[in-house]
Amino acid sequence: MATETTDLEALAESCLQSAKTIKAFIASNGHGRLAFDSLALPTFPKSDEETERARHNLRNAARAMYDLTTGPEESLMESSLTSLQYINSMRYICHFKIPDSVPDTGEINYNSLAKFCGVDTAQLKQILRFAMTNRIFCEPTPNHVAHTIGSRMLKEGNPMRPFVQWLTEDCAPMIAHQIDAIEKWGHGSQEPNQTAVNYAYGADGSYYNFIQADPVRERRFGATIQQVSQQPGSSLKHIQSAFDWNSLGNATVIDVGGHIGYCAVAIAQAAPKLRVIVQDRPEVVEMAQDPKTTIVPADLRDRFSFEVHDFYQPQKTPADVYFYRKTLANHTDKYAVKVIKALTPALKPGNRLMIMDFVQSEGPIETSVSERYYRAVDLQMLMYYNCRYRTLDEWKELVIHSDSRFEFETACTPSGSGAGGVGRHFITQLAAISPKYPHVSLVLISRSSKCLFVEDFHHMLSFSTWEQNLSASSQPVLSPQEIIEYLVNAPGKCVVVDNTSNQSIADSYASFLRNGISVVTPNKKAFSGSYEAWQDIFSATYSPNNTAGGLVYHESSVGAGLPVISTLKDLVETGDKVQRIEGVFSGTMSFLFNNFAPVEGKGGKWSEEVKKAKVAGYTEPDPRDDLNGLDVARKLVILARLAGLEVENTSSFPVQSLIPKELESVKSGEEFMEKLHEFDGQMDKVKSEAEAEGKVVRFVGSIDVAKKDVRVGLEKFEKGHPIASLRGSDNIISFYTKRYGSKPLIIQGAGAGGEVTAMGVTGDLIKVLQRIS
Repeated sequence: MATETTDLEALAESCLQSAKTIKAFIASNGHGRLAFDSLALPTFPKSDEETERARHNLRNAARAMYDLTTGPEESLMESSLTSLQYINSMRYICHFKIPDSVPDTGEINYNSLAKFCGVDTAQLKQILRFAMTNRIFCEPTPNHVAHTIGSRMLKEGNPMRPFVQWLTEDCAPMIAHQIDAIEKWGHGSQEPNQTAVNYAYGADGSYYNFIQADPVRERRFGATIQQVSQQPGSSLKHIQSAFDWNSLGNATVIDVGGHIGYCAVAIAQAAPKLRVIVQDRPEVVEMAQDPKTTIVPADLRDRFSFEVHDFYQPQKTPADVYFYRKTLANHTDKYAVKVIKALTPALKPGNRLMIMDFVQSEGPIETSVSERYYRAVDLQMLMYYNCRYRTLDEWKELVIHSDSRFEFETACTPSGSGAGGVGRHFITQLAAISPKYPHVSLVLISRSSKCLFVEDFHHMLSFSTWEQNLSASSQPVLSPQEIIEYLVNAPGKCVVVDNTSNQSIADSYASFLRNGISVVTPNKKAFSGSYEAWQDIFSATYSPNNTAGGLVYHESSVGAGLPVISTLKDLVETGDKVQRIEGVFSGTMSFLFNNFAPVEGKGGKWSEEVKKAKVAGYTEPDPRDDLNGLDVARKLVILARLAGLEVENTSSFPVQSLIPKELESVKSGEEFMEKLHEFDGQMDKVKSEAEAEGKVVRFVGSIDVAKKDVRVGLEKFEKGHPIASLRGSDNIISFYTKRYGSKPLIIQGAGAGGEVTAMGVTGDLIKVLQRIS
């Protein structure tokens, strides 16, 4: 186990500092209140990395303090008893639909509530008064019940109701009979019909047979899976960022067990030359091909096909890549081997097997809140399928055991864990270029909860073991000032590569530069914040009059790996006159409008396209964070300043929000999505007006340098215009200059994704290295 502090004062101080950071974030962003009453925030709002780190630290430190002051004996007694009764009380509350009969505001007496729900008043009091100790309901006046935000989320229609009901009503009997199943069928059974599910419910088939046998249970489980799939870690964006699909060229990819094609669509959009085949059961293929239920965009259908295939049976369709996402995780080793072996008849030299699945950490077990959650999910896998999450070595062994011809190529973790997606890709790319730059040493790596650094600068961190070493590290995160104090003692010149969105680090760029430490970053915050802060950064950089300053490059702050900033700088510095900059700067908005208003006509309803984008991972968990236009606005601030305009911030120019005014104040992303369809008419009108002119509508940003005019919003374009003909989630930026005349210089391509963003960062680092060598 990693070393953790047991000093109560140190833990309390950590809690206090983290609480101040969180409180400041909530206050400055107007997200609402952190409280327990029925009108409080239902979920912690999407936040920056600094706030997320504070939240992570506070939850873990507070839990450590609680455990220390409770003591082992009392903790064992309390946890065992209260965990048991938590399940019991929540099952009762959901089963008898208690939340539905309590008014959203105000209160109701126990007798009336019991009558509405058809339950005994005395038992109702017993159950609810225990639940109240977990902040589920409250008793504002004697013998009267009112909602807390926790109990309101259990009302019919809220996605948390089936989630909680599935675990407490359907899974509780499985937990009770886990040991019985082990004793009946033996330890380590590999059979999918010898699980806790089979013992508890007397079922003979697999877990899937059990689910499909009861429509009510199937709906609850489906709602649970949907709730989990909407978490950032399950985003389909990770499919695109985890691998360079374009490197396959004119290849064929088969998504085995790919359902109706969500993953395959993401793959096809990432690589326009790929042909994609999705294989699944007959009823799934039928749904995938039905025009009413297909999710394949019209512009991809000529590269798409669906096939009926049982993945336990020999593969008959040749392909270059066989892709499995979250398919093998639900199989014990015995049957996972069978699934991979079924590929053997179709395999030829050069074929790839790509597995996208959860990889269990091999590092020391942490007592963190997140570790506890994922270990609990791992036990769910045991209960459902008799299987487990595998470590990387176990995955390798599984594949080689299936077919010894496979050779392990590489593993990567997309954005969302470890050192972060961009950070992870950057280190991989740094390792690849290191032979060309033997004098470069990696001396410090940091993530939100811990860091790793060399003490004496005589050694460097290993490119091959950094991840394991970072996981095992107990070194606390260094503050920006501590990083400066560390690096100024280094024997050579230093470069800080900031792959975060952390505001406190961005605020420290000028301090790094004044101390001769160069900065490379994709972080937009420092360059789109106040104009004074922007000036402060560039006044601290190296120049003939400031030879002690460091260098700063931030190509990936606009357009990921696209050469947008460097192109603009070259235009300006070579004396060209930039007249106008225009483009689609958001992959999310590009994806939405290319499907909502395609050049070939029709397109879906706006709310449905937003829903598809959310499911596919193109939007933030709360789509309003994309639809408000501020991400595009921040990028325009950066470009406008580089073009010579003194833009103060994103409030200095009009930014059109696509959030209906009536939905701006709804309390959650879920509520926003539920009500968005009511306003489809607004966007239909916009689309129809454009169609009447023979045009399409797109969400763009524009900078008119001569008029000093910056704006973000909807505009109409002729169908032959480059902006109109974009595909997928590509970005496009056009520079209209005196030299290029009426035909602009156009930059187009993937404007998001961990690997391409890291490429821009690595390119900037190379520029710094070449200048300081």
